[in-house]
Amino acid sequence: MRKISFILLLFLVTISSVYFSYKHLRNKDIIPDGFTFKETQAVALKDVKIYVISLENARDRYRLIASSLENNNLEWIKFDAINGLHLNITNEEGVTFSGEDLKNKKFILIRGKKYTIHCPSGEIFYTVPDKGDILSAGEFGCYCSHRGVWNEVIKNKHKHVLVMEDDIVLSQYFNTKYSYFIQLLNNLPADYSLLYLIYEYIPPKFTKIINNSYVMKIKNNSRPMWFASAYMLSNHGANALYKYSKYFTFPVDLVIGYGNKNEGFESYVVSSQKYALMHSVTADSALDEMGRDTTY
Repeated sequence: MRKISFILLLFLVTISSVYFSYKHLRNKDIIPDGFTFKETQAVALKDVKIYVISLENARDRYRLIASSLENNNLEWIKFDAINGLHLNITNEEGVTFSGEDLKNKKFILIRGKKYTIHCPSGEIFYTVPDKGDILSAGEFGCYCSHRGVWNEVIKNKHKHVLVMEDDIVLSQYFNTKYSYFIQLLNNLPADYSLLYLIYEYIPPKFTKIINNSYVMKIKNNSRPMWFASAYMLSNHGANALYKYSKYFTFPVDLVIGYGNKNEGFESYVVSSQKYALMHSVTADSALDEMGRDTTY
């Protein structure tokens, strides 16, 4: 009997210790090194506008993602991707040519020169880097497409959006009551501007969040991520991206990755891709099929 009482007492002491340690760690005034505390918000999936960016001729790709959305009883907005071959581009001398002219090398982009890209959502201004890759017509189309979505988010005052390119497929469990993604939405950082759902690598500089195991904070001095196939944006995030991406040198995924260099722009990444419950079915999106020719 005394042995049982001792074991019970030891059990209670252990439980109490774990409880008070947990309470201690959740105190945002007492944060261990390598961690931070972030207020969270719960967002219902029905309050997240879903955009799918897809080229008109990418019917097979679109059919896959549309089917996975339907299987999850979700509504979405198809955003017709901008075909970079059909874009008009104007050089510093005022000469205008098409993206197709660029692909066929009838015109060549010159390093150090500036070009105006006439996106449907507004003009953007590209400076060709002195070294490194020169963007292609397809990449200009991709850039215009994402900016077009951000413009729609701003105009329609959407608070939260999920943006996906047409090479993403959702898990059949994406929209179930206890799915990882629903739990993620229940623990969104209150100050998030951008949340990466798919990535090729974890950024080397991030901070774990002591009260949120679903996401990590990307540090402002981290190198940018190179993936834009699936991400969430707040309205603030869309406004910020649309504003500062008007002048650019890099492709859109890298420009998005540099977002956290701007004051007030908070970038996050899921701590594990299992929380996203989605995957990419191809190495490249259809938006890149117009070529990433960097030889001109």
